[in-house]
Order: sequence, then C-alpha cells, then structure tokens
Amino acid sequence: MSSATKLAESLALLGTSSLAGAILSFSAFGIPTVAAHAAGRGATATASQWRTLFTLGARTIPPLAIATAAAVAVLAARSYEPDAPLAAQPRRFGLLVAAAALVPSIVPYTLVAMARVNGALLRVAAGAGAKGGVEEVLGLMGRWRLLNVGRASLIGVAAVCVIAAVVWN
Repeated sequence: MSSATKLAESLALLGTSSLAGAILSFSAFGIPTVAAHAAGRGATATASQWRTLFTLGARTIPPLAIATAAAVAVLAARSYEPDAPLAAQPRRFGLLVAAAALVPSIVPYTLVAMARVNGALLRVAAGAGAKGGVEEVLGLMGRWRLLNVGRASLIGVAAVCVIAAVVWN
C-alpha cells in the first residue's frame, strides 16, 4: 500500500470520526449547557447563545467536511478496479463511495431538514422575540438538538463505512 493511500486512510478515519463527534457534541454538551442557564435570561439572550454555537459550527464543520469528503473520494477512486464491472467492484469501493456520499449529505440535510428551526432561532436571536418566551426557545433548541443528532448520524455511518473499508482492505 502506498504512502498516499495510508495518508488518505488516516485522514478519512480521523475526519469522519472527528466530524461525527464534533457535530454530536453540540447536541450532547452545547444545547444542554445553554438550556441550563436559560432561566431568567429571556428568549433573545438564550437564542443568542444558541446562535454562538450555530456560528461556531457553521465556520468550522464545512471545511472539515470538505477535506474529509476529499480524502474518502481519493480512497474510493484508488480502490476502483477499471476492468471490473460496477457490480463486481470490491466491497471496499462500495463502502467508500457510500461514505463519500454521506459526508457532504450534511449540507442538504441542514438546508432542508433544519432550515425551519434554524430560521426561527436566528430570528429570535436577532431580536424578533418569541411569543412563547424562553419556553418556546427551549422547545426550538430541543428540536434542533434532535435534528443535529440526525446530522451527526450521517457522518457516524460514514465513519463506520470507512472503518469497514480499511479493515476489509
């Protein structure tokens, strides 16, 4: 196995597992921390704290996802056997193609599945207020937390695919 392939494997393994953990940490640690300190702060202040987490993720996760997807795509391309029909490609190829598709799928997932909740929280953070007050914001953050676990799961499945592909090499 070439040094370039070993490097791509390392980046794909590290990237998918780190991304899954980073995304999940917002739901596991960030949202509960903001929610625990919401009492007496009001809807706008609570939504603003969520926006801080949201902005941090929006600035850091996409570049990591792009680099990870590239590493996985390189591995998939290197495992492709040009003389074999698609149905006869090695298991490694299929796993890596699946992982390479799952990593960038967090973008449409975010834009479609999470858009409504993101928009509502961003409006409150900008000062639009919340009819239900801080309880409404906490409800929106709870929904966001669940949707974010779904997003982390996409990368988690990609990580499992990469691990399997490397083990079954």
